[in-house]
Amino acid sequence: MLVPQQTSSQQNAQLQSQYAKVIEQALAYQLTQSSSTVLHAQSVFGQCTEALCGAESLSDAMQLIANKAEHVELVLLYGISDTTPAMLSVEMIDPVSLEFYDAFNLPLLNSDTQRISLAQIRSLSGDLGTVVANRLREIVKKKSFKLVLQGFTLDEVAPFSIYFMSQTNQSELRLTKSEKVDSWMSKYFPIVETHFMASTAATETQFNQLLDRFFKESDIEALIEFDSATQQFLVSRIGNPYAPSLFSRFLMLLALGALLVLIVKRQIYHFQLERYADKKSADQWLDVYAKAKSPWFVLRSKWGNQFSYWQRLQRESQELEKQAQLFFDAGDVISAKLFVSKALNLNADAQMASALITKINHQESSQKALSDKEQWVRNKVAKAMNNYRGNQPIKALRQAYQALASIKGEKQLKRQYKAIKRLIQKVNNDFSETYDHIELTDLDNGDTCVLTTAAQVDIGRFSSKDMRLSLATGTLPLYINHKALSRAGKHLTIQKHANGFYMMDQGSTNGSFVSDETLSSQEPRLVVNGDNIKLGADSELTAVKLLAQVDDDHSVLRLRVSNQLTQTLDIADLARVWPDYMHAMRTSLLMTASEAVLAHERSSGEIRLISRSQLKQSDDYIEVLSLTLGKGAKVKPLSEEPMGETLYLNDELLLGMVPLILPCEIKWGKHHVYLDDYADFNGLEERQQEARFFLRASDADDTVSPS
Repeated sequence: MLVPQQTSSQQNAQLQSQYAKVIEQALAYQLTQSSSTVLHAQSVFGQCTEALCGAESLSDAMQLIANKAEHVELVLLYGISDTTPAMLSVEMIDPVSLEFYDAFNLPLLNSDTQRISLAQIRSLSGDLGTVVANRLREIVKKKSFKLVLQGFTLDEVAPFSIYFMSQTNQSELRLTKSEKVDSWMSKYFPIVETHFMASTAATETQFNQLLDRFFKESDIEALIEFDSATQQFLVSRIGNPYAPSLFSRFLMLLALGALLVLIVKRQIYHFQLERYADKKSADQWLDVYAKAKSPWFVLRSKWGNQFSYWQRLQRESQELEKQAQLFFDAGDVISAKLFVSKALNLNADAQMASALITKINHQESSQKALSDKEQWVRNKVAKAMNNYRGNQPIKALRQAYQALASIKGEKQLKRQYKAIKRLIQKVNNDFSETYDHIELTDLDNGDTCVLTTAAQVDIGRFSSKDMRLSLATGTLPLYINHKALSRAGKHLTIQKHANGFYMMDQGSTNGSFVSDETLSSQEPRLVVNGDNIKLGADSELTAVKLLAQVDDDHSVLRLRVSNQLTQTLDIADLARVWPDYMHAMRTSLLMTASEAVLAHERSSGEIRLISRSQLKQSDDYIEVLSLTLGKGAKVKPLSEEPMGETLYLNDELLLGMVPLILPCEIKWGKHHVYLDDYADFNGLEERQQEARFFLRASDADDTVSPS
């Protein structure tokens, strides 16, 4: 191997760096003429143009070479020396022993020239290469080395002599000593220490490489050390020569694991067989024995003689289970329990018997629970019947609905379920009345709404005179006691037709107006959603204003009286002309076919009567109950707990549909409303004699009597 040497002169260092490649090429060319292999620095370390390839000392450089290029046999250290005159020098060094074989120097300058040329460098390098090649042929001679092999077996040492003789020419290998190394297993696994004397023409490096190749080819890990003072190679084996290979160790661990698992499973099976024998469980014992009867577990000698005994118990238990199932299917639970008990005595874990006893227990508990529920339902129905006979339909229906909810889905009580539904229907029919108009009063703010299914409504002022001749039969009057209005039947009428609601002035004194248009007394006009109807004047300040709301399908009409009117009514004047003046305070009218929804408006907090279509169109309403008028008028909660609060009718819990019996009061949460018959002119005197009150204060216990 060619390596640049180190120089202390800066000038020589520059020359050496400048002509390093030329020197290498010339030396390598001459050496290849007589030597078979020449490794130079570029093939090992890359572009190695630094002195000693960057190492600080010669020994460090040799160690670097040994680590990077282990097959190098000779190092040629070349360069330009610091002598005067400068010399082109080459040193021959063994990389293992650091022995200098020889050194050669050729001067670079002569007396005639002071400048070094490239041709001179190339010529001198070629001459120096020839000298080195000749010297290499001269120093090849036989050397004697001591070889000590420690920690090897005889089978590993014996092939070495054959390998050594086959790899070297004119070499000898003589065994000088071989002895066993004492250890606790040396009797069974002998390890020897062997001494050889080798005589060969190979250099220390070549012999070191031969040893390294042998142990690598033999797949033996060894540490090789050379002592230059005694010319001795010490080879120490790393690891135990008798240690199994990785695959062998895996097989051994696998076999050991299998043996351990076998022992553990044998003990588990043995324990389970003992436990199931004590428990007297034939099924479990036979299942475990089927797994444990393998010869590997060595359990047949202990438990095999009991196999027929447990088989017989299993067969007898299965026969008893079949008998128990037959009795259970036939409905004889007592006999089924007897046979199940016998089956479990023979086989404690009989699956069919265990499942059957679970069914029997479940059936008995279900029958007991059903019996208790049926008795509770009977008590409720009995109370409902008593209330029905006592003319208390709300209480009767509440108890009937409670009984109905408790047995819903119970197939065994299907007959009782149908009977309770018939009772509910009978109570509703017997106590239902016919109403075509009712009055609803919000007890929180005093707002009053008239709900009607009448085909015609006459709006106007109430008169103390007899008005019966001025109203058509079946017509509902809506009194608004304002001095600008004509009396009811002489001012405005609203009629319901199939295609909507029509309004017409009835020849009133001060007229009726819609959107600055005067209503005709000859031709009806269709009521349109959003119409602003003014009665008695065309002025916004003095007229009675009504705002109309019509559903999309023209089936529901709602008229709201302006709040300004209720604030400007003269209560004293009303009392003089009309004792029951509170009817003039009605704030709205709802005309519908049969049903309306009582709802709570979130934004205003008011209670309103609206149609179902209006309820669906707006999320601002929370429905409470539905009011159905006509034949068999009824009240029905839209949810069991409206707004999270329980709904009461006349202080009775309202669970389902009940007949509408007037008057009545509905409560939920902090809200409550009052329902009463609409007081028309026909029954006015009678109502006053009965002292009926149609408006209540915010406190439910206080009332306002008529003036």
